[in-house]
Amino acid sequence: MNYTFTNKRDYIKFLSNLREGVVGIQSTIYFDDRNNKAIKIFSLEDQNLDSRKKELKLKELMKLKNRFTTVALPEAIITCQGKCVGYVMPKLPDAVSLRDFQFKAKKQQTDLKESLKIACELARFIEKLHSEGIIFGDFHSDQFMTKDGKIYVCDTDTWGFANKGEDYEADRAGRPEYIDPKVRDFSKPDIYITGYTKQSDYFSLAVVVFEMLVGFNPYDGSYPLVKGYNRPLRALNHISILGNHDLKSLDSFQMKHVAWMSEGLQGDFLQIFEGNKRFNILHSLENQAKDLKKCRKHQYYNSSRYSKCPCCRAYQDSYALREFKNYNVDNISYKRNSVFVQKQVRKVVNFSTILDYDTNAVHLKENGRLEKTAVTSRTDEVFLLKEELSLK
Repeated sequence: MNYTFTNKRDYIKFLSNLREGVVGIQSTIYFDDRNNKAIKIFSLEDQNLDSRKKELKLKELMKLKNRFTTVALPEAIITCQGKCVGYVMPKLPDAVSLRDFQFKAKKQQTDLKESLKIACELARFIEKLHSEGIIFGDFHSDQFMTKDGKIYVCDTDTWGFANKGEDYEADRAGRPEYIDPKVRDFSKPDIYITGYTKQSDYFSLAVVVFEMLVGFNPYDGSYPLVKGYNRPLRALNHISILGNHDLKSLDSFQMKHVAWMSEGLQGDFLQIFEGNKRFNILHSLENQAKDLKKCRKHQYYNSSRYSKCPCCRAYQDSYALREFKNYNVDNISYKRNSVFVQKQVRKVVNFSTILDYDTNAVHLKENGRLEKTAVTSRTDEVFLLKEELSLK
């Protein structure tokens, strides 16, 4: 079929014969049911679209067709008056979005073993992608679907090639809660991505897998000491729900959401979400899949790290959750995005300190009141002395 249009009239007629699917800000997906194809059309309103660069990358992606059989790679480029306006890709089978796993995990309605198998497949896919020199970039749950244990990828034109130059880099677009804070410039008013990397893919992978298995984003909740911290700012400052940060608005987060997690996988999540590391968690996921026990009383899986199911213990679930979150957190360094202090910031619990954006050390007292002390570029350390803040 010819996808080259010399005038807009023929191009619009072509679109009118297609079934409209998902309408987005930057693009719209159409379906050619007669030829069993999906068609992505770029928005004319997208000011960031460089049609020349997009066409170059699409042509490079077309060469990968036989290497990734479950991916909607470009098969033909659509042009109108010599300008790239979209592309044709295979229509993927009806499948379940990975987003559904998060919703069900939050309600404890998933088969954890099945979810772990899918998570392992996703981690293997990213490793294979990287071995081909490809960076995923705009990585989030809605980019993936699953059916019969296989991972299907819906969107590829945003991918990038690591060693082919600026024209082939991953599109600098994404959903803020999945973007690695290491590749964002937070001094800019909007989402400004400095450039995706393989390491940033590993961060996004960990976030997606955590959501799939736990049911929460790792940076959910609200931070009581700095109310303006949304998810990206909590990611920037290493404030996850696995750490001791006294996060609020997490009433539905219970021990049963994490009781299945081994020390190895929890440690990997902590290193990425709080310790500033970037790596593929595939090894820990594979080990986790082997390390599950099923509680006969509660009918869900828990990790062999516990001699007894944590939710069966005599003490309250909230206490067990605090114990779980305390694991291996003390040796994590919580560094602030700040120009004046590069020292370790203490974990946020009672009698703890943070450094805010107003160059203050903030201390949360036992009675819930906040105490502030100004710091300068010469401040090396903030510490407590008889329940009062002192500087060094």
